[in-house]
Amino acid sequence: MEDLSEAYDQVMALGATVLKPARGATAGDDFQVYADPAGHPFCLCRLVAEQGRAT
Repeated sequence: MEDLSEAYDQVMALGATVLKPARGATAGDDFQVYADPAGHPFCLCRLVAEQGRAT
């Protein structure tokens, strides 16, 4: 999923809770840690592709 705000809305609607908020970086990689309703942790990540690097 490309849109993290949409992903956030979806996981919260499914009962997730935020354990560690994202740093709020405007550039570079960032992530936010959640717990599912059973307490299992998971992350939503935003990864920024490096410029000039072949994939």
